[in-house]
Amino acid sequence: MVDPVFIDANALRLALLIDPETFASALEERVKAAGGGAFDLGYATQVSRNTEAVLLAVGWVRRHAMLEENLLLGNGAEVARRAGIQRGRAHTMMNRATHERVHGTTLRLLLDRYPEGA
Repeated sequence: MVDPVFIDANALRLALLIDPETFASALEERVKAAGGGAFDLGYATQVSRNTEAVLLAVGWVRRHAMLEENLLLGNGAEVARRAGIQRGRAHTMMNRATHERVHGTTLRLLLDRYPEGA
């Protein structure tokens, strides 16, 4: 696990909304440069594992936010519209969030169980 880097919400927004091609280009440049002619596969693996764990965390937060929104609105179809997904997908995600809550699955527990993402 990498030491956490503390950044404000605006910096996080910028970091996560980077264009995938720009990210890939910068990563490729870093992986090539650090290896001294050879690729730095260890760094690429570290970035990959961390990215997968971040995606796992984003999914968890999104599911639980949707569940909270559904509890406030009482309308799963409206939650789906706000999330920009189909009602069936929203229903599946909210069911998973409910299941996680019932069984005490916290984000920390999920990250410990799947350190490289799910």
